[in-house]
Amino acid sequence: MRQSIQALGRLRTGAMNKTEAAYAQHLEAQKVAGRVAWFKFEG
Repeated sequence: MRQSIQALGRLRTGAMNKTEAAYAQHLEAQKVAGRVAWFKFEG
């Protein structure tokens, strides 16, 4: 019988991982500088 395999350390729905959080911080700086109008995390 085959078992389903899932990745370890799954985050809850809507939570950012470290890479996504770092990119959100980068985008926020771009927004303050006027280079980005808005962004939204679709987690």
